[in-house]
Formats: sequence, C-alpha cells, structure tokens
Amino acid sequence: MSNPLSAFLRDYLTVGIFGSLGFVLVGLLLFIAWLIRPDRRQAQKYIAY
Repeated sequence: MSNPLSAFLRDYLTVGIFGSLGFVLVGLLLFIAWLIRPDRRQAQKYIAY
C-alpha cells in the first residue's frame, strides 16, 4: 500500500520539474537572443552625454 503523503509529494515533484523546466527554457531563450542580437554601436549617439 502506498503512503498518501508520498503520492502528494510526487504530484508536487511533477509540478516542480515542469516549473524548473520553464525557468530553464526562458533563460536559454534569453541567452540565445543575447547571442544573436545585432551589435550596432554608434559613437555619435553618445556625444551629447
């Protein structure tokens, strides 16, 4: 017979895994966007500052 607390924690483990996977996916997408973004430095733009 299975412990009810164990089944309860197993359900939350699934939620935790999917939540962690979501955070990793967002971080990975932000990193990829940072890698492929264009680098357009313009010295004239900063003269007024």
